[in-house]
Amino acid sequence: ADIAALLLESQFSEDNADYFLAEYFNGEVPDSAKQKIGVYQILWDFLWAIWTSIKEAQGDDFGTYGKMRFTRAVKNLGKIGK
Repeated sequence: ADIAALLLESQFSEDNADYFLAEYFNGEVPDSAKQKIGVYQILWDFLWAIWTSIKEAQGDDFGTYGKMRFTRAVKNLGKIGK
C-alpha cells in the first residue's frame, strides 16, 4: 500500500516506477507486484474521493480534487485484469 501511494502521489512515469520497483525488489520484481500496486492505487483514489466528499459536506471546498480521484479510480478499475 505504501509503495502504491508513493508511486501514485509522486506521479512517477512508468519508467521511473519500473526503476524504483527493480531497485526495491533487488532486480526481481514479482509478477504480481504491479497488479497489487494498481489495486492499492485504486483504493487510495477511492479513499481520497470519499474523504473529500465528507470534508465538502462539512463546508470545505476542494474544487475538482475528489472528482479527479474518483474518475481516475474508475478508469484504473477498468484496466484490472487486462
